[in-house]
Formats: sequence, C-alpha cells, structure tokens
Amino acid sequence: MSRRKDAGWSVFRRADGRWVLAYQPEPGHWKQRSLGLQVDEAAATRAARTWLAQSKADGTLPASTRTIADLAESWLVLRAASPNLAGSTVADNRDQLRNHITPTFGTLPIGVLTATMVRDWVRAIRGKLSPSRTRNVVNTLSAFYEDARAEGWVKAAENIVRHPSVRKEVPEAGTVREEVVTLTLDAAQQLMGDERIPEHRRVRYAVGFLVGLRDGEIAGLRWSDVLDESPPCVRVRRAHALRSHAGSHASSADPKTPESRRKVPIHPALAEALAAWRADGCERFTGKIPQDEDPIFPSPRTGKAWRPKSARDMRDDLQALGLATDTPDGSPVDFHATRRSFHTWLGEAGVDDATKAQLMGHAAKSVGGKHYTGPLMRRMAEAVACIPLRWGVAFLPDPGTVPRPFGALAPHSADFVRAHNGAAETPSSHLSSVVEQRFRNSSPGMPEEPENEGERASTGNPGAQGNGLRARLAESEERAAAFARPRRKPARRWHQLDTEAAKKIAAMIDYAIDGRTSLSESARKARLHEQLAETAKLLDERDRVRR
Repeated sequence: MSRRKDAGWSVFRRADGRWVLAYQPEPGHWKQRSLGLQVDEAAATRAARTWLAQSKADGTLPASTRTIADLAESWLVLRAASPNLAGSTVADNRDQLRNHITPTFGTLPIGVLTATMVRDWVRAIRGKLSPSRTRNVVNTLSAFYEDARAEGWVKAAENIVRHPSVRKEVPEAGTVREEVVTLTLDAAQQLMGDERIPEHRRVRYAVGFLVGLRDGEIAGLRWSDVLDESPPCVRVRRAHALRSHAGSHASSADPKTPESRRKVPIHPALAEALAAWRADGCERFTGKIPQDEDPIFPSPRTGKAWRPKSARDMRDDLQALGLATDTPDGSPVDFHATRRSFHTWLGEAGVDDATKAQLMGHAAKSVGGKHYTGPLMRRMAEAVACIPLRWGVAFLPDPGTVPRPFGALAPHSADFVRAHNGAAETPSSHLSSVVEQRFRNSSPGMPEEPENEGERASTGNPGAQGNGLRARLAESEERAAAFARPRRKPARRWHQLDTEAAKKIAAMIDYAIDGRTSLSESARKARLHEQLAETAKLLDERDRVRR
C-alpha cells in the first residue's frame, strides 16, 4: 500500500488485486475511487496522478485539492489587478512565494495545510532570514491563505497562519534604527554644486534637498509639472516605480499615498537649477530639446522616464568628494537621505508640524489641513526658503550655516522677495544672464561663448517686479522663443566639435612622443593614422556647422 496523506491522496491494493485511489476533497473527509487496474504500484500511482490532474483541470474536484503552487499563481493575478497595491508589493509577494513558500508547501493541496506544518516551517526559515524578513514572508503566506478563504479555494473556519500557536513562533521585528540617515547642509551644498558631479545628478540632489520629493516622485516629474504660479510650485502627480506588478521595470504609477499628490513651492535655488537644466543641460544629456510633456530627468538612452541607481550614485559622489558614505552606526547613506535631510532642516528652522506634513506629502491631521489654500501655499514657500542652499556654488560661505528661523521673513515683505530672487545672497550667475548667454544671436563666423563664470555673471541681476522668480522664469521662456533653435544649437555643437578635435590632436601628440608604449612601430603608425582620420572627420563636421 502506498500512502501519501501529506499530499491529500494515496493508493492501496484491495484483496482482489485492484488498486484504489483515496483522496481528500475537503479537509478531514476522504473518498475512494477504484482505478480498475491489476498492475504494479508505480503504474497505479501514475494513473492516480493523471486522474487527479484531469479532475482539477475540468473542475470535477473542488479547489481545496489544488496545490498551493497552482493557487499561488491565481493569487498573484488577483494581487496584480488590485488598484490598492504597489507593483513592488506584488513583486515582493512573488519572490517570497517562489523562494520561501512553494519550495515547502507547493506540492500540497491547500486543504491539508495545518497550523503544525506552518509552525515547523516558521522555525526553519527564521534560522535563515532576519526577523523582519521572516515576518514579511509569513505575512505573505497569511495574506495568501486569507484570500484563498475569501475566494472559496479552501473551507476553513479561521486563517491557520494567524493562529496564536503560529504567531508565537514568528520573531519580533528588529528594533528601529536609532540614527536617522541625514546629511549636513555643507555636504548637501557640495553634492549640488561641485562640478565634478554630473549635472543631471546635481539637479536631482537639488530637488531632493530643496523640495523633499521621493526618488520615484522625482523620476515621475515632467516639465509640465513645474507651475508658474504665485508662488511657483512643482506638482507631484505620479511616481516611477522600481518594479511593476509583473516584476519587471515599471513605467509611471500613482504616488505612494493619496496625500503624496501635492504641490510644493519651489526653492529659489531649485528654480535656477531647473531653468539652467532645461535651457541647456537636458539637451546635452539626451541630445533632444525638452518639451512640456517630457520627463525632467530622462534616460540618456531612451529619453523616457527612468530610475537610476540613485543610492549607489550618491555614495560614489560622496566618496569622490571625500565625505562619509556611512553613518557612525554603520548605516549606509541612500538617496532617501535627501528627503530626511529636508524634513530635518525644516524642523531646525522651527516649521510647524502641519506645514511639514503638507510639504512631505504626509496625511494631514485636521480637515482644514487637507486642502491647499493661498495662505498655506505662501506659508509653505516661506518654510522652503528657510533652507540656505544655493545653486552654482560648491561651498556655503559659512561652514556652520544653519536654516533660517521660520517666520523671520514674511512672505509678502521686500526682504523675502529679495531672498526668493537670490539677489540678497547669490552673487553668482542669475537666470536672466544665463539665458542671455545661451540664447544670444551669434554672428555667422565663429560662435562666441562666455570664457568664464565671471563674464557670465557680469550681466547682473535685473530688478524684480512683484515676484522676481516668476519674472525670471517668464523671461527665460521669452528668450528661448525669440532666438531660433537651429542657430543656438550649432553654436554649442561647434564648440563641442572644436573641443573634441583639440583633445584628439593633443592625444596624438602625446602618443607620438611617448616611448613607453609596447606597440611595434607599424602598430603605432596605424594607430596614429586612425586617430588622424577621426580628427579630420571632427574638423570637417565642425566646418560644416560653422558655415
């Protein structure tokens, strides 16, 4: 006799030599079916498996006899269709089922699962996984079993995974990390201003430090989300998730919570960074002139929204600047530190909890706080302006700079307007001068570019009427429309080609006089001819652009 009670079925031989299949359509209830065969046990077992599979496929057997691995696939389809679950949650469920649940329970019918079996399984995985990871895996099995009861896949009076005897075996979650990973204002200023860091990363850091958006929210921003209002705002309408419901890379998705859909006033330094990025940097990065519905931070390969490896990039940049990449307790710095730092600086400035909640996209505690009003937006703008970071400089004037006290400058005062324009504090280039240099009508001869930042800053800062930030943004748009793009783009292209050609020529000279190479004389000559041909192509293209 062959017994497979753990699988919910068994075969045995009767006195007359025929084999009988015993199966469990419901927990605790067994039925028998004659197989009508006078064969050996292996053949009877194969016949039993075939009949069970056929019966499950055509619906003859109830769902409780379907295996957990089979039902898990149906459950994931339900999870993926739920509008209330993020793609990363469904992807985590899939990974936990595949790696920790189905290897143990996958071949069992769901109806035979017992609390004792689950207890043994919890004891096995908690020795391999961290406490928090163990809890997540157990919670996935619990959610699966609860939905199986709701769908009628199993008839059970209670969720056995939530039984007290099972929960006793689940380890407590690890203690909350005592040290919150944040950065100092000096470190943030270096990440935003040091030109050794690529411009697209510096602008991303500026958005994180000065607006407090999540990494996915930054990736989901489009140029149409930068609003020319009073005060100027950035609108959070979507996020770009790391993983979709199918487990692959995702496109746009809803923000993390309903409260995450919000407007946040733009810090004056961020306004300057975004204007310069749209006027020139974004096109250099992707080779495409940005349009209103394009992402602010597109992929250099596809031009579409993307999620770079922000945590790794940030640690690489910190290391290049000679700054710490870990906290004293060993916690690694990640991109979310920009958002935590933003929240910390607001607290240091004395910003009230309601204003911080609106800026961070957290749930409001009062009915009035759930609605954006004019006075509230101005108050949020004042809170954002308390952060003394700048664009275009690598260091703060005072290494011990702290956030300005909240309420020191009234939003309608002249001092606040000057601070918001940057006239009172930013001695370097301003939006209007940057745009004037970028979009001026060059002569048909050699295109001219400013030789240094001092020349670019010499144009000064025009006086602000009303809201100077809005005036500067409007001026940049007017100048961009006034000068034909085909005339400004060749100017930049000419300088780019001229620079590349000069580098090629310098490299050839160094290569020709360097005697340390291990190449033969013929190989060296071939290499020089190859570089000479590439340089000639660059010079020809440069001349065509100039004409």
